[in-house]
Amino acid sequence: MHTKKAEYFKLIEDFINDYQESNGITPTIREIESGLDIPKTTVGRYLAYMREQGIYE
Repeated sequence: MHTKKAEYFKLIEDFINDYQESNGITPTIREIESGLDIPKTTVGRYLAYMREQGIYE
């Protein structure tokens, strides 16, 4: 897998937390993609990696 951009981890985590606070539910990958302007496949790979590392459940 390609080198991970550290700022993407923070952006995704912050987006998820803010979305959950505002909406009471977890955002979809598509909502994260739209909100951060990061490709859907990239969001999916980062979320999978974050789950593997215990960063996000």
